[in-house]
Amino acid sequence: MKILFKNKSISWFEFLPSWVMYLPVAVYCLYLSIRYKHWALPLIANPGIALSGMVGEEKSAVFKQLGTKGKAKVEPYIVCIKQIDLKLDHYLAQLESAHLSFPVVAKPDIGCRGAGVKLIDSPEQLHAYINNYPNHQQFLLQKKADWPHEAGIFYVRFPNQESGFILSITLKILPTIIGDGINSIQQLIEQDPRAQHLTHLYFPALSQRLPEILPKGEILELVFTGNHCRGAIFKDGNQFITNQLNSAMNEILLDMDGFYYGRLDIKFKDLDSLQKGENFSILEINGASSEAAHIWDSNGTFFSAIKVLCQQYKILYQIGDLHRRNGYPLPSLKHLLIAWKKERALVQDYQQLY
Repeated sequence: MKILFKNKSISWFEFLPSWVMYLPVAVYCLYLSIRYKHWALPLIANPGIALSGMVGEEKSAVFKQLGTKGKAKVEPYIVCIKQIDLKLDHYLAQLESAHLSFPVVAKPDIGCRGAGVKLIDSPEQLHAYINNYPNHQQFLLQKKADWPHEAGIFYVRFPNQESGFILSITLKILPTIIGDGINSIQQLIEQDPRAQHLTHLYFPALSQRLPEILPKGEILELVFTGNHCRGAIFKDGNQFITNQLNSAMNEILLDMDGFYYGRLDIKFKDLDSLQKGENFSILEINGASSEAAHIWDSNGTFFSAIKVLCQQYKILYQIGDLHRRNGYPLPSLKHLLIAWKKERALVQDYQQLY
């Protein structure tokens, strides 16, 4: 997909601290809270997900809300729990029972922005992951998708409408370097027009391999997960939104209990298939905290990104307001803070996994 895009290596705002990006959005949300007479409306936009998926939701619980067709699209997974008294054989037996084999993707059941997500190639790697995982917390072991490409599809449906629509498509590209048989991995990263600006992301993840000379022609992916904050490249794919893809999303999400707003992270075969709504699988479903991630395209502008984020939150408040009129109760600030503190503590614990 790289040949599709001519772009700057990196934009000046791509990796600004999140508070810089969200400060103007927060001011706009204050206005929306006054206009709609409550700050918590975004937290009932998706009644089928805890706090609408703003914070602290379990990935496995979100998957359970899917109907038959949606569940068939999710890459197969099992839910595990870290218990001190459980041996590796217990988890291997779970994998075997679910007809899953290595490689698998390990990911926390509660988490955000790719924290704690790792590719597991062997029982030894799984053992290390489990040993470093927080006690008494759940994690998923999911089949590594066969499709080569990744995208984020942002979907919206208003409760008073029979069908929804795709608001945004983000194409997620994993950055690579190509060996020349001369330079080390560190040198190749430092010579890359984009990667040289993101060594603070790539060097820690590849610390053991930085001195290695990559053989000529060998391709090395610098990141595994399609998360922008971890160094993946995001490109605006809105030109690929089609009626067929809209129909495919509606077929899945109209049958998902209590879902109106969020992003599906998918793997897909190719762009032709994607536009036809075919040959894709679901990795995750994100709720109210989702971004229309095409804003991180390096060809975009700071002001266009802020405009899109504000548009998102306006929709979020509108959906929440409609649900409130239909009698859905609003959560308390205490409920939100408890979930936020739990997720924040877990994300910090996940640092031990790297």
